[in-house]
Amino acid sequence: MTSHLVNWTLLDSRRRIDIPAQVEYGVKSKRVKAVLLEVARQNSHVLEEPAPGVILIEFSEHAIELELRIYVKFGLGVKTEEAFEQHGIKFAQPRLRISLPANLIAPASDNPPR
Repeated sequence: MTSHLVNWTLLDSRRRIDIPAQVEYGVKSKRVKAVLLEVARQNSHVLEEPAPGVILIEFSEHAIELELRIYVKFGLGVKTEEAFEQHGIKFAQPRLRISLPANLIAPASDNPPR
């Protein structure tokens, strides 16, 4: 360890913001990347250097997870949502599917228990 500590954020007003995007399977990740980069480039708050980037985080159980990485003066989450809506890209919705064997499901009764 060195004897002095440098606080890079004190002198540098740039901040990296990572905006996660979970999209439905079936959407081409190249298309999502293009839309995210378009949003970033059109926003005056996003710095040109370092350049915006999109990375694929994972193919999760219910979505393709990507992340827009930008350096900004201010955030732009609302613009991302608007651009996705304009291009017909849906954010993934959490889903839970429960399957029970048919022999464990009791038939409906006309006289429910009291």
